[in-house]
Amino acid sequence: MEHRSEKDASFLNVDLDIEAPYDLAPFVSALGDQVFDLHTGLVGEGFQTHLELSGEAVMPSDAEAAIRRFLGLLASLTPDTRRLWDGATKRDFNIGIQGGIKPPAFELALLPDTLVAVGRLGARVVVTVYAADLAS
Repeated sequence: MEHRSEKDASFLNVDLDIEAPYDLAPFVSALGDQVFDLHTGLVGEGFQTHLELSGEAVMPSDAEAAIRRFLGLLASLTPDTRRLWDGATKRDFNIGIQGGIKPPAFELALLPDTLVAVGRLGARVVVTVYAADLAS
């Protein structure tokens, strides 16, 4: 296994972030134990949910695999649950990256088929880069 320093840039995870004018708890419930609910509830004048993958399968080691797993879960939604997804005002696959001082550049690419599948769902791919902690 490759050793990773705390100062290395790296892929962290993919969160599925959804906003809607209605409660998203039934959507989260339909996904069951395949997701970990970071937060679901009322935020401001609407509702949000922020989900990560969980379950018995090994956690994806890259963004491509994580998004593909989410796409598989979304493909298995019942029509009623799919309407909750379709009515959402924001649907983001948010890729988390830990910034670092090494390597000089960190590249993360997604395959065209994945991007097309995300687009067909009316979703976006968002990248969040967390600053390196240079104090430690």
